[in-house]
Amino acid sequence: MDPKRYESLDQFRGWSVASMLLVSFLGYFRVMPEMFRHHLTGFSFADAVAPFFIFIVGAGFRLSFLRSAEINGVWDAKKKAFVRFLLLTVIGIFFYGPDFRINIWDALVDIGLAGILMIPFINSSAFMRFGMATLYLLVFQCVSDWTPYGAWLFNRGSIDGGPLGPLSWVFPLAWGTLVADWYWKNLRTSQFIRNALGYGTFLTILGYALSSFWPFSQRAMTCSYSICASGASILVLLAFYIFADVWRRPLPHLSLLGRHALVIYLVQNVLISSWRDARGLFNKDTGMAVALLGFMAIYYGCYSIARYLDKNRYFIKF
Repeated sequence: MDPKRYESLDQFRGWSVASMLLVSFLGYFRVMPEMFRHHLTGFSFADAVAPFFIFIVGAGFRLSFLRSAEINGVWDAKKKAFVRFLLLTVIGIFFYGPDFRINIWDALVDIGLAGILMIPFINSSAFMRFGMATLYLLVFQCVSDWTPYGAWLFNRGSIDGGPLGPLSWVFPLAWGTLVADWYWKNLRTSQFIRNALGYGTFLTILGYALSSFWPFSQRAMTCSYSICASGASILVLLAFYIFADVWRRPLPHLSLLGRHALVIYLVQNVLISSWRDARGLFNKDTGMAVALLGFMAIYYGCYSIARYLDKNRYFIKF
């Protein structure tokens, strides 16, 4: 398997980090378009960022599991995966805490718990992984529809589906594992493109169709949102596959950010929180020019850290 074919995965992972930075920073300013902000219902650019993260984590999970299983066996690979996702969950709890009702149910915790839910099936067939992810999604939607849980999500302001949200987040993570199989099998370029275009388009259209019954909502993690976000993730990865793996024209910076995604994710949260504490310098009514300059400064800080880590070969991954 040609290692260069993983370039698109690093590019996509870096794109997820850059998008998170873009939304977290610029979405704060009133002057920026609504697409940079989350809403109670709807599907903005901001709402696509978290699914990008968990989708690419699923791809990396499947590939690292297959490599580890070849060397150490399936059981040992699963134990390592469990420790890895449990550690990620614990980091997320300390990073977002201490409110278990609302605050902690964010990206790192959702990724960690969704990964744990997928571990029993990570070595199963593609059909089994898809089936279990769909079952998790249906269970979550039924609980939201038929119990007070759904109303609680909206009224209490919990995000990303709250404590049961990982049941829905498993769906994009599982699709990440399915796409990883295409890399592992070293599919021909034409077949990879057909698969990605077909599945990505189908899931996106299906999600939009279901939104007539269950409106898009990242807060409520509706099934329409999870399905459409999975399709969009596949289509975006296809674009990076064509640019980076087929045309050999990767976009600058993204691979570097992608190789250090976890560290940069944590750093950008700290930088943005520190910046918001300096209310004498910026506020929500700051003009676009100043907002863009602030974004460039924080982006450069994150890039510099990633470059330092890469130069010294320090790697901490999801």
